[in-house]
Amino acid sequence: MKIPFAIISLAIIAISCHSPRKNQDVKLVNVKIDSSRYKEYIAWDSIKLNGQIPMVSNFNDAVKLLEKPDSIITPNYDNVSESFESKKFKYCYIKGITFEKYNDSLVFRSIDLSKSGNWYLSYGKIKFDSETTMDEFAKSFPKSVDENILHGTDMDKYLSISVKTARRGSSINEQWVFMFEQSHNKLIQIDYWIDD
Repeated sequence: MKIPFAIISLAIIAISCHSPRKNQDVKLVNVKIDSSRYKEYIAWDSIKLNGQIPMVSNFNDAVKLLEKPDSIITPNYDNVSESFESKKFKYCYIKGITFEKYNDSLVFRSIDLSKSGNWYLSYGKIKFDSETTMDEFAKSFPKSVDENILHGTDMDKYLSISVKTARRGSSINEQWVFMFEQSHNKLIQIDYWIDD
């Protein structure tokens, strides 16, 4: 009885190892995986203006490090789609940088790198300034570049890339928008964008 059992066992193993598909061509299938939980982001509370000024800062402290505002203007609230807080504010402009001003605090909204001199945004060891190229940006945020490249209003001049902010406790859709000029492949503007 031991011999037939052994023979039967070996036969079963041999049959299971030999697949009828062995001689057929194997076709590779591309599987699309939902990678939404792996999306890149730039944490709102970790990015700073010139490595020092947080995105929400005290007006007097920020002005000491920046300069006196070029202008502070009350907007036409009928034309404002979304703001950082749900209350009245003023736009504060300082050398190509736009803030929302709420009493004694400033909230960063955008930086025009062609007008802001040596100003930049930093995120850890990453520096975003007027010398940042699309290729350099893609090394740190390859998925954002591959998935989110948008043409600007003038399709021959600008490319925009959006990156989520991942601000804790935020229930609104917000993101950073990085605008590159296509002709020289350099970063020209960064906006903190809030969906209305």
